[in-house]
Amino acid sequence: MPAVVTESKAPPPRRGRAAPAWLPVAIATGLTLVVLLWLDGFFTLGRLIPQTIDINPAMVDLMRFHFPPHGFFVTDYWLGQTQAAASLQPLSLLVWLPMWIFFTGVYPLFTALAIPAAYLFLRELGFGRAVAVTAAVFFAWQGEIFSTLLAGHFPAPMLWALLPFSAWLILLCGRRDDFFLAAAAGVGIGLLVALLPDRGMLCSVLLGGLFLVEAWLRRKEGWKKLVRVAGRLAMVVAMAGLISFPDLSATLKALVADVQDEELADYAPPEISRDYGWATQWSWTPEEAVTYLVPGALGWYQDSETGPYWGRIGESPGFRETGEGLRNHRLATFSWGTLAVPLFALGLLRLCGPKGRLPALDRRLLAYAWFLLVAAAVGYLLALGKFTPAYSWFYQLPGMDTWRNPLKFLMPVSLGLLVAVAAGADLVRREMDGEGRRGAVWLCRVFVVLTALVLALFALSWVGVVGLWSTLLAQDWTEPQASAILANLRLCLGVATLVAGLATLACWWLGRSGDGRSLARWSVNPFLRRGLLLARRPGRRGSALLAILAVIGAAQMLWAHSHYVNLFPVSDVTEPNILIQKLREGGGDRPRIKIMRGDPVLESLLQRSFRYHGIESLDIPAFSRFPSDYRAWFHALGGNVPRLLQLSSVRYFVMPTQSLQGLLRQPEFGQRAVGVELFPVAGTLPNGKPSHAVLELRGHLPRASLVPGLRVLPTRRAVLSELSNPHWKFRQSILVDRATASELGLQEQEASPDDQLPPVEIVRYGGREVVLKTDSPVPAFLRLTDRYDSDWRATVNGEPTAIFPTDFIFRGVKLPAGPAEVVLTFDPPVWPVYLQLGAWLGFLVAGVFWWRSRRRAEG
Repeated sequence: MPAVVTESKAPPPRRGRAAPAWLPVAIATGLTLVVLLWLDGFFTLGRLIPQTIDINPAMVDLMRFHFPPHGFFVTDYWLGQTQAAASLQPLSLLVWLPMWIFFTGVYPLFTALAIPAAYLFLRELGFGRAVAVTAAVFFAWQGEIFSTLLAGHFPAPMLWALLPFSAWLILLCGRRDDFFLAAAAGVGIGLLVALLPDRGMLCSVLLGGLFLVEAWLRRKEGWKKLVRVAGRLAMVVAMAGLISFPDLSATLKALVADVQDEELADYAPPEISRDYGWATQWSWTPEEAVTYLVPGALGWYQDSETGPYWGRIGESPGFRETGEGLRNHRLATFSWGTLAVPLFALGLLRLCGPKGRLPALDRRLLAYAWFLLVAAAVGYLLALGKFTPAYSWFYQLPGMDTWRNPLKFLMPVSLGLLVAVAAGADLVRREMDGEGRRGAVWLCRVFVVLTALVLALFALSWVGVVGLWSTLLAQDWTEPQASAILANLRLCLGVATLVAGLATLACWWLGRSGDGRSLARWSVNPFLRRGLLLARRPGRRGSALLAILAVIGAAQMLWAHSHYVNLFPVSDVTEPNILIQKLREGGGDRPRIKIMRGDPVLESLLQRSFRYHGIESLDIPAFSRFPSDYRAWFHALGGNVPRLLQLSSVRYFVMPTQSLQGLLRQPEFGQRAVGVELFPVAGTLPNGKPSHAVLELRGHLPRASLVPGLRVLPTRRAVLSELSNPHWKFRQSILVDRATASELGLQEQEASPDDQLPPVEIVRYGGREVVLKTDSPVPAFLRLTDRYDSDWRATVNGEPTAIFPTDFIFRGVKLPAGPAEVVLTFDPPVWPVYLQLGAWLGFLVAGVFWWRSRRRAEG
């Protein structure tokens, strides 16, 4: 029999499994997290933390949420600043982490989470995976997210993740017609408002407008659909209000207090008076637009050694005419990086270009994109503040005169920029993946034009150096500062040129014909060789170019971010030096201190170590946030510094040693000096003396004291006017306005010169409770030189008694003769917090039922 020959067939080639959709997002998020953890000092394992201004190790405990919720008392501001009950928000839970993890890990975590949040939002709009990842990386690496860390605004990174996440939930609930997803979007918006009320409110208006777009898209589906859209919007508003209610009520209380003190507005110093110039001081200047193309072109931040900021943001009103106030002040950068500019321009071309010439976009995507772009244009116009008439109209709206930072409008603008960048990235991908080479050629020309533009600016920075140098010197910049500005400008332009050149090279290489094997064979690494071959395959070139652009853009912004990182040892705050040990010797008297402003060492101690070790200062670091009573108080006593120091219980005056003799020559200080001690806080001077001196003063009021007399004056304004009166014997009488006296039944009481009242013992002093003991032979008044607030309660020997404002801002209590134990308790209304907790609980319970119903429907 003939042999039967069977032909063996080779098995079909095995196809590799497609990468899961979440893989590129996970890689981008993970790499971002690791790089930023490294940049932020996380891997120093607790030795170093970033330098901040507003939030630092001294304030961590004040931010924690305690249960049951209660108000807390911030003593870093002079006289203490009473706050409302603590709200339950992510930051209040994260600060229970070890200190170094909070300061080095919170920002990178939420910045990295901005990538999946933006990715979900863009995918819901209809963009492809590669496009969504690319645009999300540009969004997360934009400058403001990181550089706000320098100013200590830790809630800001959370907002950048919550903004696109809440937008995604709104779009998703609209597509699925799901009320629980609307409630989830409301929770996200509520957190936006709770974390930063001003920016959060702007973002909430923008996000609420997305429902208008949905209603317009559904306008032909009948009134029932429109009613359900309105119902979901109502659900969002209700949940957002419940989640943010404690913080909104606290903000409203502060605003109401300021409105009530409007009659005292003329007591506000000119530099902090709330007029139009005050409200628009931090306006986005037109020339700042160049920093989008060239990050750092106008310098980095205030007092940066590598490149001081030399733009006009933060310029005080009338500074150019009078030279008084701030020349400028900026602590953050708002750039997206050089490559985001052409993507944004291409996105506008895609959205606004002629139909038929460019790939069509989905009707739903176009509707949301146009809304966000129009909102971005309006927000950018308002961010310009005093440089356009638009902000003057906004300023006329009720309550809007309390804003001081038009720059805040740039945050909701970012959502429109994100969509435009995604639209541009989508156009890049489609053109690179086209059948012909025409798309790759014109894209290459786009990047060539970009490179030529920044290269021309780089050349101009050398050719036009004389004019810029003269301008800087005319603005009172020193020659070393002007040299640093010019050097930084050239460096930033050089980096931007390099970035644009690399993008051009990548576009040219990917657009060439062939499969790329000639280049790949030079690679020794097999994974790199495989990646190069994969990038040149048809249909993959667009995604490969987007990946390269994202990496180059992130690298440029990493370099920009590095200018904002300033790590310092945690031990500098937590371990007391000899100066701090001296200042803590006040004992039961609890005196305050005063520092000589302008010295960087003392400013640093004021911001961090003094707060951490419980040393209270007369100095207020963030003067733009003065409550109205502080403004009036300081203005009323501004011309009588000795009286100001005496009334505010200042015992120690700290200054650089060089300033000591000049201060002692002033009679009001030289005659009150008890002693002087020198401390080498910052080393020694050339003459061998320690760097700083502490002048101890006599004659200050104790923190708590008994006063025999009371004077009733007609108005609060009259009380302010009397504070500096040399005939007022402040140890013998307290000042009360007539309205307060009438309400509490207080009568004027003359003090006898023979009255010698005993001291007051401070048994316990805390943020929520102050316990005092005394034994007065006659009826008297207790004066506590801490700020009065209507939420403080007082008991005398267990019996409730009235606590009233005395000397305009202090706390006063009427005491009978004999031994007395006075307990002052801070007891703000906590029902807003319980309402918020109830909303959280209801949302979580509803979430369980929603998840179970979804499982049943899918199963």
